[in-house]
Amino acid sequence: MINHREVRSKVSLLAEFNNGEKRVYANLRSSKESANFRFYTNGGTWKSGKFTIEPDFTKIDSHRASLVVQSLLNRSVTDTFSVLLDYKHAYTLSLSGNSGTSGFSGTNGSSGFPGSNGGNGQNGEFGSDGPDLGVWVDLYRDSVLNCDLLYVYAQNSFTGEEFRYLVNPEGGSMTVYSRGGSGGVGGSGGNGGDGSSGSDGRKWTETRTEKKIVQKPVTKKVTKKQKKKVTNADGKEVEVEEDVEVDETVLVDVETVVETVVEFQGPGEDGGDGGYGGAGGFGGEGGYGGNITLYFTDDALPYQHLFVANSEGGSGGMNGNGGSGGNGGSGGNGSPNGSSGTSGQHGSSAMGWAGNGQSGQIIVKPTEEFFFYAPKETASE
Repeated sequence: MINHREVRSKVSLLAEFNNGEKRVYANLRSSKESANFRFYTNGGTWKSGKFTIEPDFTKIDSHRASLVVQSLLNRSVTDTFSVLLDYKHAYTLSLSGNSGTSGFSGTNGSSGFPGSNGGNGQNGEFGSDGPDLGVWVDLYRDSVLNCDLLYVYAQNSFTGEEFRYLVNPEGGSMTVYSRGGSGGVGGSGGNGGDGSSGSDGRKWTETRTEKKIVQKPVTKKVTKKQKKKVTNADGKEVEVEEDVEVDETVLVDVETVVETVVEFQGPGEDGGDGGYGGAGGFGGEGGYGGNITLYFTDDALPYQHLFVANSEGGSGGMNGNGGSGGNGGSGGNGSPNGSSGTSGQHGSSAMGWAGNGQSGQIIVKPTEEFFFYAPKETASE
């Protein structure tokens, strides 16, 4: 026997032929290997080479699930794989509220004079509360398995959804959760836009006239002593000096008028200030855990220790980060240069997380006997 909630088993098939040959079909997911067989199920499903036992015990005849294999080559040849359920399983029923939606981040600012501010991040939504849950437990004597079983009926009080279980007290147990949804994360603030750079100062030129003293070459007649040799009256050669007029170039100061081009530049424009970063949104608070009420009949109450109920509040969402302030633009070139813009302030951030939701109550109450089990095949007679 096996315990039960949902059991899935991969199946291999051993075929023995009249000539004594044996063949193992290990990959029944393959249509080539499974094409020679037909598979039928009672209390389960067959898909892709796997046999899955039906999770709802009310749809299983006498606690037994079976897989029937028929040879298509010889339809008189069949075999049955049968499983008897004993419900010795650690069951878990876990329900929870929806998580809160996270907040959108703020839009980023655009660059300009000055840069625009970033948008604030949205707050995260609160998590929804976990559903209230009722769990009814009754003990009965099962004639098929010849043992005591606990019939468990549970209902989601918010949606009306029903759940049914059989728990064997000799090895089985059940844990029930109702959790609040987690709070949504706060959106981050948008970044501030950068300030634009300042324009360079305007440039222009001016022509100026001014007088200057320059040196110019001038040719003049000058008299210089020059030696030469002559023959005197005595017939001797002697050296004498005589005045000779020659041309000589000299530099003289002359006043003249000249034009000069002078370049000018105006002051540079100041850079734009950066925009402020947007504030981060707050995280949403976690939802409350639902109230869980356990109902036991008198004969099921001694097995109360096999049932554990937990109601937990959802965790709070993380608060969003503030956006960064935009950078100040650089000042333009000029005479003098423009000043750089100031950077914007960062957006505010609420550190940490929003608060967690509170836990619900766990209540135990008595109830009258409500379950009388008859095997499905017996009930249909």
